[in-house]
Amino acid sequence: MKKILVTLMTLGFLSSAQAGFYGNVGLDLGLSGESEQGTTTNDLDNNPMLLDFQLGWSSLGLSVGLDYEMSLQDLEFDDGSEVALTTYGIFVGYEFPILFRVYGAYMLGGKAAEGVSNNDFEGVSGTKLGVGYTGFPLIDIYLEMRSYSYDEANGNPLTNEIDLSMTTLGVAFSF
Repeated sequence: MKKILVTLMTLGFLSSAQAGFYGNVGLDLGLSGESEQGTTTNDLDNNPMLLDFQLGWSSLGLSVGLDYEMSLQDLEFDDGSEVALTTYGIFVGYEFPILFRVYGAYMLGGKAAEGVSNNDFEGVSGTKLGVGYTGFPLIDIYLEMRSYSYDEANGNPLTNEIDLSMTTLGVAFSF
């Protein structure tokens, strides 16, 4: 189903005479966040940097495509755990003529590699919502809210899935 959706979106935007290539490279700073598993909640202890790529098509302000993000430094939580994050998914966005952009992404996969216990948490799904100011040429300053769930560890199902939420502030360069 997910592959069909991506294919249909791609074909729809390729057929439009007004369509153009869309690219966006962003650098995000984690402002706050937490992980939750069962009844245990851990707060984000640091302000991690994340690198975000969006590639796709744009037509009349509407953009669709693929989203990929990775952490440049580990997310550190107050229980001592450190997690390297990578995710990928599809996004849809709209740039208004009044200097701001809104977008949302649905994450299809990725992993969170936990360094202390050597666990790889997979089976990720979740959303990313953002709003940005586009008043500068080729630069977008934005605020994002992420909410991800992981339901596998080292290929085995988890009894209680891990929910990760984080708010980031970022700057992106569009091309």
